[in-house]
Order: sequence, then C-alpha cells, then structure tokens
Amino acid sequence: MPAQAHDWLTIVPAFSDDPEAAPAEQGTAIALAIHHHRPGHHVHVCGPPAMNTAARRWLTIAGVPADHLHLPTIGER
Repeated sequence: MPAQAHDWLTIVPAFSDDPEAAPAEQGTAIALAIHHHRPGHHVHVCGPPAMNTAARRWLTIAGVPADHLHLPTIGER
C-alpha cells in the first residue's frame, strides 16, 4: 500500500543491536518511541510482556498520556 494512503501513520522499525539494519533506526523500541513522540500522537507497542511493562512505565514518565498509549492487556501479545 502506498505510504501516502496513510500519511497520518509513522512506523519506525527499531533494531537495538544491529548498526547495519538500515533503513531501520538503532535503539530500543521504547527509546525510539520517546524520541519520535509528539504531542497529540498515539503510541502503539507490542512485544514481550517485560517490554510492554517497561514501555508503560517509561512512556508515561516521558509524558505520553495514558489515553494515547496502547499496549496489549495482560495475557495478550
């Protein structure tokens, strides 16, 4: 699907340990979400339970409003 079909959506692939993973960005998913977040944006996170727990904590501390943070509920992935 062409990128212009969803110009409101930004997907940022993240690779924490692979400097050769272009065009993805290097860093943790949480750090990159914080880096790219702008007021009014929503953040969707999906990963292992430990990452989701950390994302909820750190993204909230970074100022992402709870109603703009979307994570699986306990038991989902």
